[in-house]
Amino acid sequence: MKRTLLFLFCFLSADLIGPKISATLAKAPSKPKIVFASSRADGNMREIYIMDTDGHNQVNLTNHHADDLDPVWSPTGEHILFVSDREGVPDLYLMDPDGSNVRRVFKEQTFRETPTWSPDGEQIVYVHKRFQLNIAKKDGTEVEALTELFTPSYIHPAWSPDGTKIAYDVLRKQRVHLIDLQTRTIVPLLPGLEFVIHNAEWSLDGKQIAFAGVKGFRLPTFDELTVYIVNRDGTGLKQVVDAAGPAALQPVWSPRGDALLFHQVVNNGKRFTQTQLFKVTLERPNPKQLTDEGKNFDADWFDPAYALPVSPQPELLTTTWGEVKQK
Repeated sequence: MKRTLLFLFCFLSADLIGPKISATLAKAPSKPKIVFASSRADGNMREIYIMDTDGHNQVNLTNHHADDLDPVWSPTGEHILFVSDREGVPDLYLMDPDGSNVRRVFKEQTFRETPTWSPDGEQIVYVHKRFQLNIAKKDGTEVEALTELFTPSYIHPAWSPDGTKIAYDVLRKQRVHLIDLQTRTIVPLLPGLEFVIHNAEWSLDGKQIAFAGVKGFRLPTFDELTVYIVNRDGTGLKQVVDAAGPAALQPVWSPRGDALLFHQVVNNGKRFTQTQLFKVTLERPNPKQLTDEGKNFDADWFDPAYALPVSPQPELLTTTWGEVKQK
């Protein structure tokens, strides 16, 4: 029934505003793609790349002398939001999936980093001046501070699939905190789990959380951090990546919910160790290395089969939205 209703909704919407939707979807990749940041021996700093989900067809999208990083797909796949210092200060920019039409999000320039999208694609959340969590409309207007400035350092916000909460790393406390957008209350994520937790990411249906962590409440060594998944209620904890070896960080769910991306330091026999991207399928926990050149990180995964298909509707921003897309 959900599948039928969604199809009917899309059909009627396309009939009413077909030219607009066609133009929007034409910009999105026609097959699954991974966008990521990479630092390679090409004379530039960090750049934004795109590749197939098996690591093939890696293409530099930005090719700019500036430092470009933190890329994230919009829910429709029509935009990539990223951070760049190309105008002097790290700030938020948008570009099309082919690297064209680069433009700054905000009129007034200031230090902004680690952005991500709301589930409906209408808002963004980001860290302002390292110490404040802000949300704004995707055009850079209606900015609202969620936390006070000059509090402990924040990084890596993640919006819950139902649109009601945002998780973010509190670096000084070695934990992820959760802010309720209705009440503005802030609580630790998964308080019953005795773990150091970083880089929390919800699965598309909101039922599971992936994170980089280590057991215990203590300051871990860098190499101890590895990737886990857990049910939203704190049950079903499962280690996904072997803890032996360098840290595994920044897990990212596949839209299908059956695999994760992460980055890990590897030694390729060269003078310097390098950070590479890996993909691990949850049914077969044998990570596959996707990159082998330079330092690679900040990955995000887009699949047109699970993309937001129409202009966002408020009634779809519920916990069932991720489930509807998977039917």
